[in-house]
Amino acid sequence: DLGLLASESGMPLDLLKAGNRELNYAITPPEVPYFIKVPGSHTGAVKTVLSQDRLKLMKFYIHTIRAGDTLYDMARHFGVSVGLILSYNPGVRPEALQLGARLLVPSVRDVGPYPGRPKAAEAPLPEPTGSFTGTYRVQKGDTLWSISKRYETSAALLASENRIALTGVLSIGQVLYVPPAAQNGFSVPYGGGKE
Repeated sequence: DLGLLASESGMPLDLLKAGNRELNYAITPPEVPYFIKVPGSHTGAVKTVLSQDRLKLMKFYIHTIRAGDTLYDMARHFGVSVGLILSYNPGVRPEALQLGARLLVPSVRDVGPYPGRPKAAEAPLPEPTGSFTGTYRVQKGDTLWSISKRYETSAALLASENRIALTGVLSIGQVLYVPPAAQNGFSVPYGGGKE
């Protein structure tokens, strides 16, 4: 973790990242040797930190969000806090995880990738409580907010009419009722929109 190394050695993190731009994330590869590039003025401090046994090294996993995933469940699996996961994934909101998004997840355990929750049997589509007439099949990257924007309605109304939690995670392929207004001017082919 370059952030941990920078903090322990007193070296500016931006300087350490600048010398190691080939790293997509601010961590070194776990399975292969990696030579960290540091300015000569910080070499001694970095070597001292890396030689310390007390330094807690972390493993990282790249996890692709699937239906049913929560940061809480991932944190429990990897033995870290939700806050720590969020610190490595700025901009991620726990209440609106996006299907297909990739997260960098730190771990203090050697537990392997997060398997996700066991899949439950697919529930039948509930009858709408209002006057919804069309349906929409959830695609990768969809959120209640993005669907509601497309159909000029609110995420709260979509959630309510489909009897799902406003903060819940949608499943790819899940069918949602959409308002009749979706029939006017929005023509999206099946598989990416209304049926």
